[in-house]
Amino acid sequence: MRRRSAILEALELLREVAPTLTLAQIVTFLHIADEDEPVPMIDLQRRTHTSAVQTWRNVQALTTLGLIQVGRWKMGSITAAELSLAGQDLAARLDAMIRDASPIAAPARAAA
Repeated sequence: MRRRSAILEALELLREVAPTLTLAQIVTFLHIADEDEPVPMIDLQRRTHTSAVQTWRNVQALTTLGLIQVGRWKMGSITAAELSLAGQDLAARLDAMIRDASPIAAPARAAA
């Protein structure tokens, strides 16, 4: 029996941690997790290809779930998002799944 793919395993982990997450919120989380520093809202909007309102809704949902935190960025008047401790833990678990990934489709077996 082959192992499940990392994508399926990651989606099941996300559903377990936060069953109400939408695809847009997952994409927003992953863009925030992809940075070492807080991501300004305007950059997040551009990266996720969403409107300012939708970006803010996604960020608010992730904040409510405790996966990210929002604060003032370097320049003081700009709002930026970064992973919370729970978000860092989730990102680390997802990274471990990717490191140990199995292929989505099993390779063709050689004819005997």
